[in-house]
Amino acid sequence: MWIIVKCSKEYGGKKLSGKYRLLSKKGKLGEDIFSNVESDMFIYKVRPDYYVIGTRLHSLSFRAYCKSPDILSKGKWEVLNNTRKWIKDDEMYVEKCSLFNEESDINTEYKIPDAIIVYSKYYNIRGGYKKTGKKAYNREVYYNEEDKKYLYSNKYCWGIGGSCHSNYMYMKSKDGDIISPELADWTKSGIVVKAYYNCDSEYMINGKEIDMFCDTEFPANNGSIGDKKHENVSWVRASKLQPQCAEMVLFHGVEPNDILQGGLGDCWLLCALSTLAEFPNYFQNNIFITNKISDEGKYDLKLYNICSRNWETITIDDRIPCAEKKWYDIPRPLFAQPNENEMYILLLEKALAKVCGSYSKLCGGYPVLAWMVLTGCEKLELWNKNNETKDWIKRIPALNKLKEEPWNFQKMWIRPTKEKNDNEKMFEYLKECDNKNYVMAASIHGDEMEKAREDGLIERHAYSLLQVFEEGNIRLVQLRNPWGNSHESRLDWCDSSPKWKKYPEIAKKVNWSSDADGLFWICWSDFMRIFDDIQIAAKTIE
Repeated sequence: MWIIVKCSKEYGGKKLSGKYRLLSKKGKLGEDIFSNVESDMFIYKVRPDYYVIGTRLHSLSFRAYCKSPDILSKGKWEVLNNTRKWIKDDEMYVEKCSLFNEESDINTEYKIPDAIIVYSKYYNIRGGYKKTGKKAYNREVYYNEEDKKYLYSNKYCWGIGGSCHSNYMYMKSKDGDIISPELADWTKSGIVVKAYYNCDSEYMINGKEIDMFCDTEFPANNGSIGDKKHENVSWVRASKLQPQCAEMVLFHGVEPNDILQGGLGDCWLLCALSTLAEFPNYFQNNIFITNKISDEGKYDLKLYNICSRNWETITIDDRIPCAEKKWYDIPRPLFAQPNENEMYILLLEKALAKVCGSYSKLCGGYPVLAWMVLTGCEKLELWNKNNETKDWIKRIPALNKLKEEPWNFQKMWIRPTKEKNDNEKMFEYLKECDNKNYVMAASIHGDEMEKAREDGLIERHAYSLLQVFEEGNIRLVQLRNPWGNSHESRLDWCDSSPKWKKYPEIAKKVNWSSDADGLFWICWSDFMRIFDDIQIAAKTIE
């Protein structure tokens, strides 16, 4: 299914308007998702009764919204103009269109996939189907070598069968003369069908074989991983990680929820990256010298050497360690996970793994050291709670000692100061740091690494401290778990707390969301009771 969006030019209609195709996956609310074939726009729902258009799937930041559950409603759309004001666009509308009539310009522009991936609970159906070069009813025929099955069109629909000439199909799509199987409606069949391009070589760009850069200083082997338990690793170019949904991009609206922890104990690093992701342009303007997709897979990043105290250029390739897979499986990175189709987090993690020797040497560390490497800030603070007096004691790193362990994030010498804050002063100080755009993190002591508590929090695990809020006698702190999932607080002011309905004005001011995304709020009284350490990089991030 395809739709056409028409929007007034005076409201940025050129960006919003155009042809959108239906994606095979569903949105968080079970809705259809559409992707603009000419720009980076998506159509999705943020509420059961609201369709929106934005540059990031499921983001609460968008460019237009429809005050109706019916996407085809006319006169129900509002758009964000150049002055960041919502304007009702009476002329804006959405309508269905046919991709497949002979006069359609999309018909000739659409790139036929090299292969098709089928996801199904039936083993004899699912897998990879490669293009055979044959055609049935002027449509490509695909073949699964493992299960000896064909994916083909019989004029009325697409289907899977034992022969490309048979009208009997094991599975079939909804009727319609559809140009390619991933565009057909398979909902009633219970399978998911996705396009795959360049399945025979990961070194293909726009159908052309090219030489790709391979970093010999940090090669794609187990030595760079540094952990013997990871065997049979597939190293996949970052640009090839999500061919079924959308092309990978370097940046696409940077935000904390981009960053998810994988099978590596580097929560301290991803926590630090998540806090910096609050400032969307920071990585692009300050870290990435190569700030667009590199056709040769070579990227230069600027990092601050914690030993020499100088900025250095670190060069890496974009080969990312992934779990072993067949060509038709979706590559899944072993370590840091992109939330959608952005590469920057994968490349940042790899660059830091390179400077310290391997990925395994990123297991355990200090957020303040990560901030030092990424921002050059040497004014680092570690506040430790005294369990007897309940005061917060300020400590600082002995940076001169770092020369003894070059680029070692796992060891840091700390010396105490005479400065301390009680809970009242500490809250005011965190508010001040938040207003100055300092980056902050917090953690809980414990006997076991990353041990889950009954209140939903995790011991010996780094949380990003993103916001400090106060209104009247209500004091709140926003934290983020780098796992990016439902492992959140179950305490007062958690995502499911009735407090948000009781205080809707506060919910609106803090842009509260109940998504299971690792983001949550906690009241200050619970925070100071439970958390033991706070880390701060005292540098204003613009």
